[in-house]
Amino acid sequence: MAAKRYNMGYDDVDRELTFMGQYCLSHINLMNSWKDMNAKFIRQSTNLRSKESSTGIKGLSESKVVKICKAA
Repeated sequence: MAAKRYNMGYDDVDRELTFMGQYCLSHINLMNSWKDMNAKFIRQSTNLRSKESSTGIKGLSESKVVKICKAA
């Protein structure tokens, strides 16, 4: 009787731990995908910013600045 009760309790605990483990894994996967998305966004915005302001003049690329300087 005690062994049977113990086994039932063990199954319940095992089920709970499995559920908690799956919950934790899904949370970790969600956080990792969020970090990847965030890193991709930061990389893209940094690339855009570096293209725009590599000359120090926002919105002008280097070739435009060179043309303006040659014309002056």
